[in-house]
Amino acid sequence: MSRLDSARLADIEDAIGAIHEHLERGDLRDGLIYDAVRVRLIEIGEAVKAISPELLDEAPGIPWSAIALELPGFRGHGVMADQAARSAA
Repeated sequence: MSRLDSARLADIEDAIGAIHEHLERGDLRDGLIYDAVRVRLIEIGEAVKAISPELLDEAPGIPWSAIALELPGFRGHGVMADQAARSAA
């Protein structure tokens, strides 16, 4: 695994931890919590896009392309983004 891949996986792990912390403070009906979770989901999507295809191929059961393509910016995918944010709750 490359140094870049390790760093991106660490970014994903940190973002997941932050999402859990945000959700301990409240739920997604709170606009600030929702926005904080949404930003972390965007970070996860951006990190996935920077991981090497070879590493992603090692975990074929994870929908990497959906994570990378659907979350960042939530443009045109409002329903899916809302579902992703709410499923993290």
